[in-house]
Amino acid sequence: VSGINIDRTTIAVFGLVGVTAAISGVMLSSQLMIVDATLGTGFELQAITVSVLGGTSLSGGHGNLVGTVFAALLLATIASALNILKVISFYQYLALGVLLIFALAIDTARRAFIAKSLLRHT
Repeated sequence: VSGINIDRTTIAVFGLVGVTAAISGVMLSSQLMIVDATLGTGFELQAITVSVLGGTSLSGGHGNLVGTVFAALLLATIASALNILKVISFYQYLALGVLLIFALAIDTARRAFIAKSLLRHT
């Protein structure tokens, strides 16, 4: 059997994710000057929103690294602007949720359009 070794690729990806999580944990704890087991909770919504805004489909199959980087920069800019405007954190999470729903709606519409065009051409 030729091709990509799935087991080796899976182990490498999980190892890379573990290393990047460790680096980000060290950076966050050094920035806050505190270490706590619950320090990173609450970042899940931001991570999912960045991925979906960047072009990663939640149904799987494709993603876009450049789009994800731009989405991370966009969300960091929005978060900074909301902090400068002294918007409370509840509304910041609300803005993240609205962006996530908007991105999911666009992804769903795009997948439906592609499926419809494929049915039309077959």
